[in-house]
Amino acid sequence: MSLWQRATAPLRRLRWAAARWSTDRDRTFHDQLFTARYDPFSFSYPGYLTIRRFADLAEERLAGARTVLDLGCGPGEITCELARRMPATQFTGIDHSCVAIARAKEHAQHLQLTNAEFASADLETYVPAARADAIVLFDAFHHLLDPAGFISRLRPLTGRFVLIEPAGSWTGSWNRDFDLDWIALSIFRMRDRLEQQLGIEPSAAPPSTDMPPANTGGGEPTERRYAADDFVKLFAPWPVEMTGTIAGLQDYGPRPLSSSPVRARIGETIYRLVVDIEKLLKESDADLRAKHWVIHAAPGLAARHTIPASIATEPPAGLPVQGAYDAAYANYDGPITGAAGQVFSAAIEIANRGWQTWPNTGDAPVHLTCRWLDPRTHSNVGEGLRNPLPAPMAPGSSRVIPMRIQCPDKAGKYMLSIELVHEGVTWFSDAGVAPMRMRFTVQRSLRLPDS
Repeated sequence: MSLWQRATAPLRRLRWAAARWSTDRDRTFHDQLFTARYDPFSFSYPGYLTIRRFADLAEERLAGARTVLDLGCGPGEITCELARRMPATQFTGIDHSCVAIARAKEHAQHLQLTNAEFASADLETYVPAARADAIVLFDAFHHLLDPAGFISRLRPLTGRFVLIEPAGSWTGSWNRDFDLDWIALSIFRMRDRLEQQLGIEPSAAPPSTDMPPANTGGGEPTERRYAADDFVKLFAPWPVEMTGTIAGLQDYGPRPLSSSPVRARIGETIYRLVVDIEKLLKESDADLRAKHWVIHAAPGLAARHTIPASIATEPPAGLPVQGAYDAAYANYDGPITGAAGQVFSAAIEIANRGWQTWPNTGDAPVHLTCRWLDPRTHSNVGEGLRNPLPAPMAPGSSRVIPMRIQCPDKAGKYMLSIELVHEGVTWFSDAGVAPMRMRFTVQRSLRLPDS
């Protein structure tokens, strides 16, 4: 272990010990996350890039497996994608969210799969009834509270583990210094401009599912990120072979659940581009700089887990393609403390740097609003009041917008995140535009005049 690793490991343990993580809170979070209904197996859906690419990478490592356990399967999208590719293999998906399992069964029925079944169970104690040739986890391992106990319990019941996990650091955070999401986001902007020029209006998803529901039920995902050497130690004495993938988008762009022929064609183009870029990264020995790792642990593998230090990790300064929702926020004029439930006035300067005029009236106006975030996890704990634009904002224009903000009812430390939302279409942050954020203290006894 390096000097840096020895110095930062205690910090990570301290952060994890102070966290409020629990199986129940993690389950609550994911129950809310998986309520939306959509077709995940269409290239119109940006998430299908991740589903398909993760399945590609897992399939390469599942050769000869007759039985596969997908633990922490969520709504079973990757499980079903693998099952329809590998009809001779029996897949069983397990997740602690009953909502996710219900969605997984719907997906399997929709695809008419006979080799995929799903059940609900707690992975912290789960023991399968029979041995499985392989156990896979997709973005699920870091939700475990006791990963060492999990591996010790299940290793005798399988011949290999295949994980796809966020690239972690020794501080326990997600290492996204070499994040290439800007490639897909840039192409999404081209796609949106092409739809506008062709006069194509994407078919709308149901309004209640176009944006994920707010996390209001006290849920919080467990987030225990691991460095490469952690996986080597956890799976020892089995060797660990790792490679990287740039799939796993965080931002899906505007109207991610809508569809059109343009979106389907562009989605397939992005997928092929991602495959080619990953080949280039692997040839350059740079793939382990990517933000997700494919971790294969089994007897007899050739170990590979060393990350080269020579690859530049400077993130791009901004997206190179102009989008419909490019906004710049500046010069917040308002308080940074307030009383619980108080409504106060503020103002912020906004510039339209995109190509689309933002409407202030009609069925889908643009509003200035805010979200209240947990300052530690940046998870959403509430949405603010909607403030109309005084007038439509044309490309290249800027103005100071007055707004009214209501403090949360509960006192505490928050992150105030101010941004624009195109009602029924997208939050500007979902289109890749960073909001204005600042720390905010809500007090019980403080009384400020409503200016």
